[in-house]
Amino acid sequence: MLRKIFLLAASLFVLMALVSCHKPPVEDPLIPGPDSPGEKVILSEAEIAEIVDRNLDILVKKDTQYSLEGECINDHPEAFSAIVALGEDALPYLTELGQNVRGYDYSVENYQRILARYAAYTIQPELYTLTYPSPDGKYVLKWAPTTFVTMLDPFMGTMYNISVIDIQTGKTAIACAEFFEEESSLHWSPDSRYAAVSAGYRHSYRDVYVFYMASGDCILLPGEEELETLLETELTYYDADTDDEFSCVHILFDEWGTDTVTARIMLSSVVGGGVEIGRYTYDLAKREIVTCNLSE
Repeated sequence: MLRKIFLLAASLFVLMALVSCHKPPVEDPLIPGPDSPGEKVILSEAEIAEIVDRNLDILVKKDTQYSLEGECINDHPEAFSAIVALGEDALPYLTELGQNVRGYDYSVENYQRILARYAAYTIQPELYTLTYPSPDGKYVLKWAPTTFVTMLDPFMGTMYNISVIDIQTGKTAIACAEFFEEESSLHWSPDSRYAAVSAGYRHSYRDVYVFYMASGDCILLPGEEELETLLETELTYYDADTDDEFSCVHILFDEWGTDTVTARIMLSSVVGGGVEIGRYTYDLAKREIVTCNLSE
């Protein structure tokens, strides 16, 4: 009987010792305690950095190139969740890492910087979301990042999805399925009925999208194919002095009219440069070109 009591007391002593020595994992910032369930544990900057770095090491594989953040996250979603679970306390470290993304650098460290930026955006979208209110204050153009991996191409930068938000209701008035690069330019009409966004890639092409508040449409202005059909000629220019051929078509916003928009037609070579070859005016209500003039 005494032996049983001794063994029971010894077992209880070992159990109490194990409980007192056990430390909950630091990667869980919410550690429920018996007296304060859900109490947030305050982590030091060093502890936060350690959690972030350790999980970034898990997420990014060596000798692998990624085209989207999801390709890193899908194999180990728990590692990304561990970073995001740190919340706003991790933002100083994450944003510091994310500021140092380098173009054309496909190293593990650079992909980790991109994921740090993506984690910061997941925690607080306002960090990298751009907003441009209309002149009348009724709408705002919201540029929400779709991926930061494209920052590896310095000529592209962050890619955005653009939508129009009705400020009074907070609802999306216009959603555009296209992706826009960081250097896209925006032009609100003075009456706030339209917004034009010019988007493209380097010397290759440039398009203009018009957000029409009244109809809720995102209208792509005519580009190379439509203009060549209308004009019955190929849009190209040869400069004999430089021996350069300009055949990359760029549509650029010029000015607003009454329910119309005028665009400039530019050509460039594959290495740059540019020459304006004409302009056209587009009727936004009728959805057609009303005038188109090429330079001599």
